[in-house]
Amino acid sequence: ELIRDLKIRLEITSLELRLRQESYLEQKSGYEKRIGSLEGQVQNLFAMVSTGLHHANSLNEIIKHVTSMAKQNTRVIASLATISELATKAHSKEHEEALTKAFKLVRRESPSLYHNLRSTLASIPGGIMANLATPWVQGVINSLTR
Repeated sequence: ELIRDLKIRLEITSLELRLRQESYLEQKSGYEKRIGSLEGQVQNLFAMVSTGLHHANSLNEIIKHVTSMAKQNTRVIASLATISELATKAHSKEHEEALTKAFKLVRRESPSLYHNLRSTLASIPGGIMANLATPWVQGVINSLTR
């Protein structure tokens, strides 16, 4: 009778171990799928950021891209050139006034271009924008009326 009880106990323990092993393998499989999915998402995010950095390596290129959609008059083109030129300059009152004046001229002469440019610049993440323009330029851009 003792041997029979030990055999039953051994079979119960063996069954418990198999069930735990199956449960472990199911959980492991689920975790591996989640990790694979997260790795894929990280790769996609990396590719998007890399593409964004590659295409947005200068404020001048962004402005050219936004303005390529429509023909602009010479005053607007000159203002856009001023904006591009001032983007990396050191802060001075004159530079700030010139930048603000250039944006105002673009807003007045070509409102749709101004709104496209404003929304494009607003959509650039701060870390990337820091590579495109000096902090004072970012401040002026952020203070522009929508």
